[in-house]
Amino acid sequence: EAQGLTGGAIIDSELQEVLSLDGMESRNAYFAMDEFPRLSPGINAVTWTGNVTSVQIEPRGRCL
Repeated sequence: EAQGLTGGAIIDSELQEVLSLDGMESRNAYFAMDEFPRLSPGINAVTWTGNVTSVQIEPRGRCL
């Protein structure tokens, strides 16, 4: 949950970091999460509380 944060943030579950939209500043202090979100293959439900106007999910797939 973000408190006092405006303008958005990037939640990077792999790095377990919350960053400013430009990726240059840590925003971890604005968020309280028991654990970082993980998406599984297939359909995932995404919910939130608070004054959120949009959510954008960008996958980072890799091939080995």
